[in-house]
Amino acid sequence: FKASNYLNELEVLKKAFPDRTLKGFCEIGFRIPRLQNFYRDQGMVERGYDINPFNVSLGKSLGFDCQFFDLNDTESEIDIKDFDLIVCYHVLEHVHDPFETLKMIHRSASPGTIFHLEIPVEPDETHKDGPWIERYTVMKG
Repeated sequence: FKASNYLNELEVLKKAFPDRTLKGFCEIGFRIPRLQNFYRDQGMVERGYDINPFNVSLGKSLGFDCQFFDLNDTESEIDIKDFDLIVCYHVLEHVHDPFETLKMIHRSASPGTIFHLEIPVEPDETHKDGPWIERYTVMKG
């Protein structure tokens, strides 16, 4: 994990919307609150969600807003409405149904929310080369 790679890309993303002030940052699947710390230092409200209770407990003990959420529970809503920037790195490949999880995240987010995700792609019958990483940035309309 190189936080600088994500941070550089996210800083470019913030510059792409110069008229917009990003106030809230949320990382889904954080493991450790490194990015939360960076964006807190930038003056943003931060939150992290993870499925691992140990990660949540550790983050909370360090003073971060860390909460437990199982992304396989696609009937629920994750509390992300107050966040302008949501990131999800190397998480969707671990859930039972990534498309349903993405629909749940979309349903839970507010219009204008920027969602930045990264998915590793391993070689298989349809992808001979690799591994590589796919990154996507979308905004909820």
